[in-house]
Amino acid sequence: MAFPSLSEKQKTFVLNLKDQGIIEKAVFSVSLSDIEDTSQKSTIVIGGYGEGYLEEQFKYVEIFAQTGYWLVPLKSIKVGKEKIERSSIAAIIDTGTSYILSPNDEIVELMYWVSKFGACALMYDTLVCECENPAWHEKFPNLEFQLGDYSFNITPKAYFKRENKDCTLLVKSLGRKNFWIFGDVFLRNFYTIFDMENKRIGFIS
Repeated sequence: MAFPSLSEKQKTFVLNLKDQGIIEKAVFSVSLSDIEDTSQKSTIVIGGYGEGYLEEQFKYVEIFAQTGYWLVPLKSIKVGKEKIERSSIAAIIDTGTSYILSPNDEIVELMYWVSKFGACALMYDTLVCECENPAWHEKFPNLEFQLGDYSFNITPKAYFKRENKDCTLLVKSLGRKNFWIFGDVFLRNFYTIFDMENKRIGFIS
């Protein structure tokens, strides 16, 4: 579902559908269900986007298409009001990745600031915080990522997985890389359109 440069320069599934006249535009859109709300179903639309959405609602971010990936410019990262110092300049948007993946140095700083808002401990390189109180999510900050010209917020309920009295951070280390990967933890918060025609990705909260 990416670009031909990743498939030995062969036409991809979506591009083949367009060439055959099955779809008018080489686009597809994705909605991922909430892991705690089983009434919502994940959907994918090939050739457009779901009913009820309007073109002007999408916040579009241009991609670096020459890489073959859905790679977008990452301009800033904040934990609440605290800005993360970083060397990364881009993020891959990837439905095939479960977590948000971060360069090691940057996740260390992210975990440091998140842990300031609760009783947290590092367990096997994963941040685990107490969340026994029903209103636990109200004390933790949002994560804010600026992609292109737009900022996108991820709430504590989205970036933590709650199990009994503990919450596990769903941001993991990518090692010594200079980019992020925004997987399902990020994408569950948005209706997302992958526009191969115009080399851009659009998001609706």
